[in-house]
Amino acid sequence: MSDETNSQPYYLLPDVHDSILYALHTSEGLIRFI
Repeated sequence: MSDETNSQPYYLLPDVHDSILYALHTSEGLIRFI
């Protein structure tokens, strides 16, 4: 059971990291577009 609780934060971190990367990529694209 402790394995499952340990998995939760690890599962959330990549999602946050991906959204940050995605936001950075969109900002770069917008700046280039302008």
